[in-house]
Amino acid sequence: MKEQPGLFHFQRAARTDRAVSAVRQLTNAAFRISKETIDEINSVLSIYKGTHNFFNYTSKREFDDRSCHRYIMSFECGEPFLFHDDIRNEDVEFIQLTVKGQSFILHQIRKMVGMLITVIRELQYKSYIQRTFESERVDVPKAPGLGLLLERVHYDLYDRKHAKTHEPLTDWGSAVEARVEEVKFELITKEILLSELRHQSMLQWLADLVRHDFCADPGSEEVPEKSFLTMACAKVNDSQYG
Repeated sequence: MKEQPGLFHFQRAARTDRAVSAVRQLTNAAFRISKETIDEINSVLSIYKGTHNFFNYTSKREFDDRSCHRYIMSFECGEPFLFHDDIRNEDVEFIQLTVKGQSFILHQIRKMVGMLITVIRELQYKSYIQRTFESERVDVPKAPGLGLLLERVHYDLYDRKHAKTHEPLTDWGSAVEARVEEVKFELITKEILLSELRHQSMLQWLADLVRHDFCADPGSEEVPEKSFLTMACAKVNDSQYG
């Protein structure tokens, strides 16, 4: 199974003198993501490859629940592309993330993307991702769902087993695949991009990300204490823009 978790609008966060990213220091639409940042994104995404316990990436599951173990075959960031915003008369850059896995659980992809953005924006350490696979309950941020879609279902095993008697179900040929991409962009991708430009759901989520508390227990009814990291980030943010 292959899912395309979203076409997310990346904005640069400038560094502050306290080594945290102030999320409101966003550049305008003229910003273009660097090759170095894309390489770092792919490096972070590679951590998810293989089999891991994703109980922290869903809800109402425990660490010893075997159904939380999922196998990720690939997770990659594509090349950036421009889409024209007719309302503001400017080109805006987007990137596309594609994940291929045997199966997924509720919220898993949105939380993987949320964790990626948190690391890239230096609100959490890269090494913290490994901790999210362990038994301690942590609250992994969940990115907006706009742009998350199932791109295709893979029948690799079937294609190999019946290669001599059946046409492949996964590969329809370059001509058909090209037409599929055209239709997908016009009917699906374009609407996703227009919706993001109109409502800016990703930018609104980013504005609150600096206040996210990883120490919170999503299943707890009690209000958790704020961690030092999130309190420091919020303090910097408020002092500069309050």
